Amino acid sequence: MFTDITKHYNHFRDRINEAVLLTDPWPHLYITEVFPAGFYRTVCEFENIEGIEPFEEEGRINYPYNGDSEYDDFTAKLFSLLAAKFEYHTELPVPATTNFWTDTDKLLINDIQIDAFKDCTFTLSGQVYLPVDTSQRHYGTILYSYEGNDIKQHARQDPGTAHPHTAHWEHKDKFKQVRTVPFMPNTMLVTTNHIHSWHQPPCILDGDIRKSLMWRWKV
Repeated sequence: MFTDITKHYNHFRDRINEAVLLTDPWPHLYITEVFPAGFYRTVCEFENIEGIEPFEEEGRINYPYNGDSEYDDFTAKLFSLLAAKFEYHTELPVPATTNFWTDTDKLLINDIQIDAFKDCTFTLSGQVYLPVDTSQRHYGTILYSYEGNDIKQHARQDPGTAHPHTAHWEHKDKFKQVRTVPFMPNTMLVTTNHIHSWHQPPCILDGDIRKSLMWRWKV
C-alpha cells in the first residue's frame, strides 16, 4: 500500500542527506534510489491506489493523492531536509501536494518555463521519475540557461506572479539547452522556483507513456 511510504522515512532521509547540490546550469538535486527497491513497484502502479480519481488537464492524466495527517507529517519532514540543501529554512510545517502524472504525445505543456505561483513566495518541486527500465532515459526534464539581456521581452509574466516565467516561442534562441536530466527508474529531480531555473518537459513520441510522481511544497 502507498500509505506504507511513511515507514521508509529513514531511507529517504539518508538518500537526501547524501545528495550533492548540482549547480549547472542552476541549483538542483538529482537523487537516485529514491524509494526502497521493493517499494518502487508499488509506486509505479499508482493507478491501483484506492481512492484516487484521475482527471485530464492539458493532455496530462493527473492522479491526485490526498494522504492523512501521518502522510502530511512525512512530506513536511522531507521538505525540511530538501529545503536545507537550498539553504532555505522555516519553522512552519510544509506538507506536499501529491500528484501522479501520466504523459503521452497528447501533452500540451511544452514551454520553456520556470515555476512562478501566485499563492506563495517559495516553491520546492520534487519530480520522481517512474519508468519501468532504462529505455526512456531520453525523456528527462530539459534544463536551460537564459542567454539574453531583456527577460521581460523574451518571456511572459502573468498578473500576480513575481517575475517572467514562460519563454516566448519566437525568442527560444535566447535560452541555451544545457542538459537533459536522465529519465531513469527511481530517481528524483528537485528544483525551486528560482528566477534562473528554466526547464522544459520532453516531447513524448506517439505510443509512449511517461509516468512520474510530483511532490510540490509551497510556502
